Amino acid sequence: MIRVNLLGRKHKKKIKPIQIELSAFVLAIAAVFAGIMLFNMTVNAKISYLEEQVNKKQTELRKLQKVKQEVERFRSQMDDIQKKIEIVRKLKEGQKGYYKILTNVEKSLPEDVWTSSISFETNRIVLNCSSLRVSSVNRFVMNLYETKMFSTIDLEKADKKDEETVEINNFIITAGVRLD
Repeated sequence: MIRVNLLGRKHKKKIKPIQIELSAFVLAIAAVFAGIMLFNMTVNAKISYLEEQVNKKQTELRKLQKVKQEVERFRSQMDDIQKKIEIVRKLKEGQKGYYKILTNVEKSLPEDVWTSSISFETNRIVLNCSSLRVSSVNRFVMNLYETKMFSTIDLEKADKKDEETVEINNFIITAGVRLD
């Protein structure tokens, strides 16, 4: 039996070389484009991550700056307190010396001698005094010597003043002070 094919033969399509090159070029462009897109997505993800990290660090930095300001404020307060403590300590140390000086001056004062002012500067005392008798001035100077706390006692100035029928002797004494 004879077979007759009325449909005709199937011809295989031949792919032309230009089509292969064009397909390869399109595939290469698509691969490059996909690579660029992948790289872009990776870079964007990295940028987002780094921006998030920067924001976190900036937030942390602001918190730390507030803490730093508090620490500086506390240090300032601590320095002020230390200065005050030092002042109090110096006053307390000086208080012992002042107490001794005032006690010895008081013990040395005769009955009719009084002081109008006392000043003390670096181991030197100045007494502004008044008395009713000249002999009391001499007695006061001698009493100061006897305390052994005062040295080089000088009668700087002495004058008389009449006030309502009473003669008052005003005088200034300077003396070195030994606080040992």
